[in-house]
Amino acid sequence: MSLTREDILKDKELVSTLADYGFKRNNELYDSKEEAVDSFLEDYRALQSNTVSAAKFINFVNNLDDDKPDDADFKQRLSKLYKVVDEEVDEVFGDTSLGTKAKAVAEYVGYTLADPINLLGLGAGKLIAGTAGRAALKPILARAFSSKAGAVATPAVAEAAIGAGQEALVQEAEQDLGVREDKSLAEIGTAGAIGGIAGGAAGALGARFAGGKRIEEIEKIAAENLEDTAQGRGAKLDSLQSAAEKTKDDYSGSYVFLKDQTDLSDEYDSMGKITEFDRENNTAVVEFIGKKDETGTITKSINLSEAKLATEKQVKDSTDEYIKTSKKKFLDKSSPEFKEMRDNLDADGINIDSPSVQRVFSVEFTEKITTAVKSAVRENPRIKSKIDLRKTPTENIAVLFRDEQFIKDNPDIMSIFIREGIEPEDVATYITAEFSSRGKRLSQPADVQKEFQEVLLPSIKKASQNLTPEQRGLLEIIKEEKLIEERMANKFNVGVDIWRSFLISQPATTMRNIIGSTLRVPGQMVETKLDNFFTEMDNKLLGYSTEVDNEYLNRSVLDLSKNLFNPEDSIPIARLIAKDFSKVDKLLFQVFDDYMPVARDELGILGKGFSTASNYLNVLNRHQDRAIKSASFLSELDAQIKTARNRGIITDKSVSGVDDILQQNKLNLLNDEMVSKALDFAYKMTYQTKRAGDDLAFGGRLVNNVQKSLNNNALLKTVIPFPNFLINSLVYTTNRSGFSLLKMAKAGRELMQRNVDDAVKNRTKLNEAQAEFDLLMQNPASANPARKAELEDTIQTISKDFAQAERSLVNLKRGIVETTEGAALLAAAIALRSERGGPEWYLVEDFEGQQRDLRPIFPLTPFLFFADLILKSFRDEPITQEYVIGGSEAVLGVTVRAGAIGNFARNGYQRLANMDNDPLAAKDLGKSIGSVLGYFLGGYATPTRPIQDIIQSATGSETVERGMQKNAFGIDFEIDSPVFQGIIDEVAKNVFRGTPFEKAVFADTPEFRTGTAEETPRPIDAPIQKQLTGAAVAPRKTRVGEELARLGIPEYKTNAGTRVPEYNYAFKKALGIASKQVVEPFLNSSRYINSSPEEKRRMLDNIFFGKNAANVPERVLEAFRLGEPGKTYVNVRRFANAMVKAARPNLHFLANYRKSLSSDDFSDAAEIYKRQNPGVNIDNILTYIDEDKNREASDNQIEILKQIKSIADKRGSIGEEDFIDLQRKSRELGLTFQEGGAVNKNIYNQMDELGLAPEGTLVPRASTEVPVTTKDSKRVSQEEIKDDIEKIKNIGRDVAVDLITPTSPYEIKESYQQTEKFLEQGDLKNALLSGASTLLLGVGTILPGGGKLTRTAADKLQKVNPNLLQKSEQVKDELGEAIQKINTSVEPKKKVTAYKLFKQDKDGNLFPLFVSMKEGKPIPKNTWIEAQVGELAKDGKKVKSSLGPLAFRPGFHAGDTPSAKHIGGKADPNTGLPDKSIKKPNYRPDNQVWAEVEFADDVDWQTEALKRAVKKKDGSINIGTAHITDQLPKGGYYRYKTNSNMEGNWLIGGEMKIKKVLTNEEVKKINKEKGTFDLPLLSELQKTQLKQGGYVSQMNALGL
Repeated sequence: MSLTREDILKDKELVSTLADYGFKRNNELYDSKEEAVDSFLEDYRALQSNTVSAAKFINFVNNLDDDKPDDADFKQRLSKLYKVVDEEVDEVFGDTSLGTKAKAVAEYVGYTLADPINLLGLGAGKLIAGTAGRAALKPILARAFSSKAGAVATPAVAEAAIGAGQEALVQEAEQDLGVREDKSLAEIGTAGAIGGIAGGAAGALGARFAGGKRIEEIEKIAAENLEDTAQGRGAKLDSLQSAAEKTKDDYSGSYVFLKDQTDLSDEYDSMGKITEFDRENNTAVVEFIGKKDETGTITKSINLSEAKLATEKQVKDSTDEYIKTSKKKFLDKSSPEFKEMRDNLDADGINIDSPSVQRVFSVEFTEKITTAVKSAVRENPRIKSKIDLRKTPTENIAVLFRDEQFIKDNPDIMSIFIREGIEPEDVATYITAEFSSRGKRLSQPADVQKEFQEVLLPSIKKASQNLTPEQRGLLEIIKEEKLIEERMANKFNVGVDIWRSFLISQPATTMRNIIGSTLRVPGQMVETKLDNFFTEMDNKLLGYSTEVDNEYLNRSVLDLSKNLFNPEDSIPIARLIAKDFSKVDKLLFQVFDDYMPVARDELGILGKGFSTASNYLNVLNRHQDRAIKSASFLSELDAQIKTARNRGIITDKSVSGVDDILQQNKLNLLNDEMVSKALDFAYKMTYQTKRAGDDLAFGGRLVNNVQKSLNNNALLKTVIPFPNFLINSLVYTTNRSGFSLLKMAKAGRELMQRNVDDAVKNRTKLNEAQAEFDLLMQNPASANPARKAELEDTIQTISKDFAQAERSLVNLKRGIVETTEGAALLAAAIALRSERGGPEWYLVEDFEGQQRDLRPIFPLTPFLFFADLILKSFRDEPITQEYVIGGSEAVLGVTVRAGAIGNFARNGYQRLANMDNDPLAAKDLGKSIGSVLGYFLGGYATPTRPIQDIIQSATGSETVERGMQKNAFGIDFEIDSPVFQGIIDEVAKNVFRGTPFEKAVFADTPEFRTGTAEETPRPIDAPIQKQLTGAAVAPRKTRVGEELARLGIPEYKTNAGTRVPEYNYAFKKALGIASKQVVEPFLNSSRYINSSPEEKRRMLDNIFFGKNAANVPERVLEAFRLGEPGKTYVNVRRFANAMVKAARPNLHFLANYRKSLSSDDFSDAAEIYKRQNPGVNIDNILTYIDEDKNREASDNQIEILKQIKSIADKRGSIGEEDFIDLQRKSRELGLTFQEGGAVNKNIYNQMDELGLAPEGTLVPRASTEVPVTTKDSKRVSQEEIKDDIEKIKNIGRDVAVDLITPTSPYEIKESYQQTEKFLEQGDLKNALLSGASTLLLGVGTILPGGGKLTRTAADKLQKVNPNLLQKSEQVKDELGEAIQKINTSVEPKKKVTAYKLFKQDKDGNLFPLFVSMKEGKPIPKNTWIEAQVGELAKDGKKVKSSLGPLAFRPGFHAGDTPSAKHIGGKADPNTGLPDKSIKKPNYRPDNQVWAEVEFADDVDWQTEALKRAVKKKDGSINIGTAHITDQLPKGGYYRYKTNSNMEGNWLIGGEMKIKKVLTNEEVKKINKEKGTFDLPLLSELQKTQLKQGGYVSQMNALGL
């Protein structure tokens, strides 16, 4: 029997479990049982319908610790709750209301559609359109719903797999809860079946929205139009004779099949080509091509009835298959024919291994040259009949160049090759090589060879010499691209490319790319609208206004979106175009980002293996790359076609877009410019365009040159792996950060200078010049060179001018779009940071309370930083250097990967020099080398990291202390080979970090510890979220950690950072304890809470890093005592250090050992120690020996280190040159040594005069010849004293500078002069007081400025020399008293009027209603007073009051009106006598009065209160929790509703001034004006009853 939500509400145990679940998992405190149930049901629906939600639930269950009684008990209760909900609660088909059913199904649908897996690959995991959720469909099946088996197969198959996987994940959680003993393969299979049926049914519902139909329609119509030719129409008839009789078409050049193939040998292709057609005699001559070159061709004379015309499709398919087979044989290096070809070419002096021949003898080149021939004859039926594409390109090219009419009609014949990226000389090379090879093999006749040598080659060379300027320009670009490709084709460059491809093999990258491109769509929609708006202006600017009608074609705003979200159409449609444009095929389908080809046939076995692996691993990424580029390409190409129609370039009115072009087989209407612009747009949408600088108003050429240099240098790509994204993202951000306004201004100025009439004249002039030039080029030999040059110059000048006009208009439109996009992104970022921002600028809280790291989500990232910078400025929060550095990386769009390489370059030499005697230097050198190697090798491990995310999502997350990772694979040879140990460890760290193998490689690595809390926060839930959404969930921070991050103090800087990992780990433990017990309570103190952000940062900085106890708050300082009487530590880190020292003194010694000892000093002293103690092995002397496990060995280690330190101290820091100089000086002074090493007493005195201890002989650092001794004798010079004085003077200037912000120029000047005067007199105390007092008294402001000034000056004075200001604390105390006096008389700048209820005694004194002020004093009138924190009740959570414990919300409470009907006494309405049985108050005691008050309104506490509210599942807040319970709202107030019975809201403020006490009449008047009323006074109520007689009658009845 099904249970309902109401049944659960009646079960106290289940409700208790629900409450615990909400708190443990979501940190929620529910206001009601109903809210608890709804929250869990929502989570249940989510985990049943959404991959991420299922993974997170599993992760939560797995993270419950069975060893902890509380967790174990909760897990058992949660198991019961889950089982009840899963098996018995049915809100879809159970006994529930229609609204509940609808809500349940809606949530299932919502979670299913929101599953990120649907977006992966933009089609690889296509949206399961319309699915109503897996779990909701289980009862659908049980209640006799069956899906049609044939409905939408693809969604069904995909959903089946996902459904089975989802069920497996859910069963994993059920198993861990104890609900299920074993996984049920049957149920998993059933879930797969359910998912499959669901996907099929949903596919039927959503088929109309799905892709695939557009390409079907295009191919269908294209196929029909393809047959609308003489060939196609004739093929519909039963024979060639019928076709000749029923049509008047000339079938010369048409293709036929013989009805009887028996006479045709199998050595020939079955499709023949008509070379002669005789309609009158009913005959034809048909040529058949041999399947092999040596077979040649044969011709047959036939009767027309013996043949049937082939369809156009048959012609195309047969031709393609023939070319494919022939090409394979001709170019397959393993074929004997290839070897024969090589021999033939060698005989003719043609080296097949030369770059020029290698370039043309490739499959790609043959495809290009074939495509060029096809495009040349596509719309020329006469020449088309002469060409047979099954023949070699050489033969077909010969036909073109023999045809005089074709040459005359196409004077720029070389353009057909140049457009395909073929250089003219390559055409000649190809033809020569192919003719030579085939000629040798086939024994070409002498006349054919003569024609080749005397006609064909000279014709090609002649055409190559007569290139137009446009052709030459295009040719230069092609040559440059080829040079780059050849350079990038060497093995190192290819290896770098493959390595880069592994870096982006995670699904997270796919999601980020999809999001990044999708975020550009709104801007492109705006640009589309602008294109439509400016169409007429575009035509006029380019001089087309009089040449076309005014009916313009408009672009569809949704075209790009439609293409993007229907890759099933976009990709195959783009492929159709790619068949005729090799450049499209290459850039959309053959390369993947930069110069990363999809196939790498030229690599060796290893390289090819890695390349193949990369292709498989990047299947999602390549799919989304193709999908986005194809969609963008089609959208822009469609726009280009419409533009060409609007300008009159395309005059065919049946063509209005790309679909028409394809359906009507009119690809000839597309030109190179259209295709190139469409490709540029596709690469721009994916941030891959190689000329990103073209989008800048200024500096574009420089940016393009930088980008080109980065792209052409494979070595630089190891540091900046994706330069195109880097530069594109930088340009994108720059243009949307205000620089687009410059672009708009520049473009607008240029457009204003143009004249429409001049444009029309120039267009006419250009057309005339082009026509004349074409005429001249029909016979170049007889053309007038001067006239030709003049025409070329005219064409080039006018074309360039029109191009500039077009670019100006484009820049104007883009400037508008970029400005709009920038404003929108900034507004969105400000909203995210202000409403859901985390402690770091890049963290944003999702709707489940998780902090998401949005740094990888470009283009949002830089705007998050800009937004946070703006918000910090408004809030007066500190902006630190680390913050700016981190933000600069966001603005750049990518972090430069130079850490490992840079570290090696900086420190490698020094480590190499000292490695012999310094184990740490040796190991560090190994680490440096290993980090570089690991940096590269780690890239290849990238694909395994998503696997680890999946594993941890299924089994529970855990984190390790990576700083403690050592001895990879259990290998420990640090003593014998520390360098190799360092290399192995560091390589392993980089390669296996975040992979499933990390734990096995580094066994016994402890769990991660935080240094900001006693207990480390639990790991993140379901790490797989990063892979599915692109945004990682940030690790949870402690209270202290959050505050450090918010104030810009990097948490990592609080750690020890020594070279002893064991100490660092122990230090973090100690620091965590100190942070929890000392720092966190201070953060909750009123002093801290009420401080400014800058002051908070200063206090925290001093607590962690301060060097003077005077700067640490007293209550914190009290805690910094450890065992030793009178011993106080100046900061929490020193306190933690002392804790470690007390627990592990040897570890402490080892960690601090190297602080005063350089690597050079240690190396020299260690060598001397080894000479003095030859039997002692100190190779591993700096590796910690656990003193708890082996105290004797540990103590011995420390003793040796102390001896080495002693040697170093005695020896000092004297160097080689100083030592030689000292020897020379000693000889001059007569210093001599006795035999045996004894020292003469005279030498003692002489050395002492030199400031050197006479303890032995001095030796230079580089020498180890003699025992060492020196004395460290330092003396302070006069210059040092002067330097100290100068520092003091500068401090005075700093004090004065601090006055600039809050004071007037006059006060600044006066304060500065006064401070300088005291400083000159040496009166430091008065200098300090003068500056601070001027600030406070002159401006009339309070603590923040003055406090900051005082502390700044005092701290700086103390740092220079603590003895210079003996009474700094006394100075501060005096200032504090002055500040307090000023503080009480200061009025807020902004105020708000409110009404507060008081108790009034017989003398008219006012007191709070329920919570007393300290010492019970009355509240003064007409004076600003600060609220006080009331005394807490016994539970420590509520405040004491006359009513009993009340909710703790510190501050004065007032209202918008003098009305509080929920506060008052209760009386019988008939008698007016007090009666506690009355439910609601109905009178006001006579000793309660209303007063008009003012609250300070300088600080916005409302936003802070709302931030603290508990968020519900739907993202809204629980308004009852929007309050502040840990501090007074000083300087402002917030509104809050404390009681459901009250009207309006309370105003809870930090300061108040009572203006006047209101009379009863004034209260009524105000309330009447505001549309409300207050309770009547008791005396008033009783008078009313007296008048009505009720009171009197009651009294009489009682005998009173």
